[in-house]
Amino acid sequence: MVDYPGAERLGVRGLRGERTAGRLAELVKLWEAGGLRLEVEESFPMERVAEAHRLVGAGHVRGKVVLTM
Repeated sequence: MVDYPGAERLGVRGLRGERTAGRLAELVKLWEAGGLRLEVEESFPMERVAEAHRLVGAGHVRGKVVLTM
């Protein structure tokens, strides 16, 4: 979740793609063809959420940090 107006006021720039069924279909085709890569750095159960937060906060994460239920 992002406060887009707040980010804009602070001069933060970001990229957002259109969210349509057509765009989703394009992304599915790209995924199926092996054109997208998901890189998971580490997975944490919810009981270790503070540890996951510290890892992300350290700024040395190369992939996604995943929280599992």
